[in-house]
Amino acid sequence: MTSNVVKSDQSYDGLFKQAEGVKFLPFVGPLFRETSLRETSLRETSLRILMLGESHYGPQENNRNTRLTRSLVEDDYLSASANGRRFFWTKGFRRVAAMIGGKDYYSSDNVWQQLAFYNFFQQVVGDNAKDKKHINEQTISEARSGLQEVCKILEPNLVIVWGIGRLYDTWLPREMNGVIPELRVFQYQYLPKTVFWAIHHPSIGFSIPEWHEKFLKVRKSIELSGVR
Repeated sequence: MTSNVVKSDQSYDGLFKQAEGVKFLPFVGPLFRETSLRETSLRETSLRILMLGESHYGPQENNRNTRLTRSLVEDDYLSASANGRRFFWTKGFRRVAAMIGGKDYYSSDNVWQQLAFYNFFQQVVGDNAKDKKHINEQTISEARSGLQEVCKILEPNLVIVWGIGRLYDTWLPREMNGVIPELRVFQYQYLPKTVFWAIHHPSIGFSIPEWHEKFLKVRKSIELSGVR
């Protein structure tokens, strides 16, 4: 039933709209703000987690749609799933939810009440997933600034980077400080409250049990470090 569909917390929107580098409003689960390292009962995770995708594709007029990212999570994924419909491009959302909650693929949508989602590039980068024609030094610089602004607003304990290709090894800011190098866990000095973790893109070749075990290691490391 659509009445149970998770909707984004809009209380951050005033700050997002003031952020110069943020063009597409992030999705913020209604329980994201309440999630705390000190509170683990009644929660799937004790971490405030921001999921970081790469980009949007399609016609350039989509750049005028500030809800482009939010509607991807709310409408194409959560609402569609609640009504028995599925789109192939949203399976990654369910897989990362199962990775975090440790439940099966079809029983994990509720985890998104605690999660936030944001795409790195804040403009449509091409006509399709293989087209990156609008990525250049300026769009990369703007994307890095926007990500920093979003992290300062949301103060996530953990940013999970979707993909270990160019997003991780080229486009993200390069001044990374390794935390768990073998798991691609790192931090930036200017974001001391946030740890980043780059994972295989969940849309393909993604083993939920394997990545759940890795998530538990990352979570334990963050909780022991006292990052808040």
